[in-house]
Amino acid sequence: MECAAKGRGTRCVGPAIRRCARCGAVAYCSLSHQISHWSDHEQECERLEVQMRDADILNTFPFTFSEEATLQLSCWKEYYEWRSISLDSPVALLLHWPLTIYHALQLNDSRIRSRDVSKHINIHYLGPDKELIQLAVFGELLALLPDYDVRIDFVGPAIPEYRDGEKTYLHSYVCCDDRDCECKYPSEASCGSVVTLQLLKGFYHDRFKDLMKDSFPHLIIAPNAGVAAYPSWMETVELIHGLNTPAVFTDFCEEAAHLAACCLSSATGCKLALPVQLNPFRQPIAVEETALHVPCYSNCFLFGI
Repeated sequence: MECAAKGRGTRCVGPAIRRCARCGAVAYCSLSHQISHWSDHEQECERLEVQMRDADILNTFPFTFSEEATLQLSCWKEYYEWRSISLDSPVALLLHWPLTIYHALQLNDSRIRSRDVSKHINIHYLGPDKELIQLAVFGELLALLPDYDVRIDFVGPAIPEYRDGEKTYLHSYVCCDDRDCECKYPSEASCGSVVTLQLLKGFYHDRFKDLMKDSFPHLIIAPNAGVAAYPSWMETVELIHGLNTPAVFTDFCEEAAHLAACCLSSATGCKLALPVQLNPFRQPIAVEETALHVPCYSNCFLFGI
C-alpha cells in the first residue's frame, strides 16, 4: 500500500503504516505527510469510513479453496449447488465474467424484454482485457441461458490488431460434477444454442457504426471500467445515453464506483437507473489496491444508466 500523500512534494520516509484513525482506508509514511494530505482527504474520509464498515461482508465467500472465504454467500453458493460444483473448486475465478453478465441481464430484465428479445440477445462488452485469453468461459452462458442465442461483441483498445474482427463460436459448456446430471446427455453438454463472440479493436464510440451493421445491443456492459479514471469514457457515455439501452458498469471497489457514478450522472444529467450495489458474482480473490485500503475485487460493485 502506498502513502496517500506520495508525490505531493516531499519524499516518503518509509513504508505507509500510519493509518487514518477515522476511516482506516488510507495510510501514510509519516505524520507530516498525513497532515499535508488532510485538505484532500477531508472530503472523502467520512465516505470511506462508511465503506469500510462493509469490509467483512465484502470479504466473505462460501468457497473452500480460499482460507479467507468461510462465510456463506447465497448467490455464489446456490450457483455452485445448481451446477454440482464442489466449493473447493476455484472456477469462480473465471466464472465471474459470464456470471456478471447474467446478473446484469437479470437486473435489467424488464427493460430488455420490452425490446422484443425473441431468441437472440446481443451484448456489447466494452474494455475487455484479461477476458481475451479466457473467452471459453463465456460458454457458460449456454447453461445460464439455454433458450437463447447470445452474441457478444468485445470492443476495446486492448484487443490486438491481428485479432480485430476475429469471431469465435461456442456450442457447448463444461459438464457439472454430478455423474447422473442431465447435462451429460447428449455428450459434452452440447445444445442447439450458440454463443458468438466477436472482437473489435478501438473505442466504442469509434467502432459503433461497424457494430450497428450486425447487432443493436440489448445490453451494454463495461466490466472494471474505471470511468472516473479515463476521460476517453465521456464520449462513449454520451453515445450510450443517446441509445437508451441498459448499460451496466462495474468497478473494483465502492469508492471507484462512487466516483464513476458521479461522472455518469454529470455526463448524462440523469440519476443512475441502477444505483451502486454489490455484485454477488464478484471474483473471490482480492485485488491489491495501492492507494486505498478498501475491499477490492474484480467486478466488485456494479451500477448502470
